[in-house]
Amino acid sequence: ATPAPTRIPVPTISPGISDTCAAPKVVQCGQTVYGSMTTATAADPDSITDTYRDHWYTITGPGKHVWASTCSPYTEFDTFLEVYTGSCSNLYKRAFNDDADVCASTSLSSNVTWEGWSGETYRIRVRAFSTSAPLGRYMFTITCGTTSLPGLTTGISDSCAAPKAIGCGQTLYAIMNSATSVDPDILADGYRDQWFYFNGAGTP
Repeated sequence: ATPAPTRIPVPTISPGISDTCAAPKVVQCGQTVYGSMTTATAADPDSITDTYRDHWYTITGPGKHVWASTCSPYTEFDTFLEVYTGSCSNLYKRAFNDDADVCASTSLSSNVTWEGWSGETYRIRVRAFSTSAPLGRYMFTITCGTTSLPGLTTGISDSCAAPKAIGCGQTLYAIMNSATSVDPDILADGYRDQWFYFNGAGTP
């Protein structure tokens, strides 16, 4: 008879892993977490209404690029990674990945990267790709780049009446997270926005 495949030994499951958006496990650059999705539930009172079983993590932006990954022989099931900003009742998806080529050509593990702006809070959701797929253990790693992102520009406004001035050749860096859709201008579209003002120099 063909012997059963040997299960790869895995370190002890990390403590404090949560399946709720409101109580995510805090992770940092260079950290590795070992989890098991078998005990996770799909009942999470956040703004995501799907029924995937999941675990939630959070990291404060280090001002560098951030990579989250389940690439590992320890990962036993088809994973999916999602990165959000915002509150649990008002989440904004910033990045996601299903099957990452960087893991292996036939891998069902995931790897996602995004710009981790300094001080911003990011929520990372590790979930199963399918609601019916077999679940199991996984390894989750956080890696941060070595090159710092540009600093965010101050004074950027979400009001038409107080736009940020910008000149020729100037580059500004901003995050839309704090912008609102309540702006007493003639636009009634409900979009969150930021406003800039350019004074023509009389040349193309």
